[in-house]
Amino acid sequence: MTMVTDFTSKAVTCTARLSVSAASTASNFMKNISIRIFIGILFSAIGIASLFLSQQALISATWLSFGNGLVLSDLRFNGVDANGKVYTKPIPRARIYAAIFLIILAVLLLFLQAYIDFVGTGASK
Repeated sequence: MTMVTDFTSKAVTCTARLSVSAASTASNFMKNISIRIFIGILFSAIGIASLFLSQQALISATWLSFGNGLVLSDLRFNGVDANGKVYTKPIPRARIYAAIFLIILAVLLLFLQAYIDFVGTGASK
């Protein structure tokens, strides 16, 4: 009977430590997220929703491209050095170039959508 009580108290202690650890990890993660990342996630969500609701691939690609470009351009990761200190890793150049490409692609897709809307396909004439 005492073993069950000991086991239960150890389980409660272990659960409490895990929840505190998860909460501190979540707060550390939230410190690394900027307003550009929130806006990028919002634009990507709008792109996915518009793809499912309106089935217009071009405008959905515009939203997704811009949102993913914003996320890629500003998302930062933490690392641990040899001394055990936590530091923020620099953003790799390839990811910056990919983000710039996605944002420029979004603008080009937006102009293409505007051109298609103004000129039309010619089938309505």
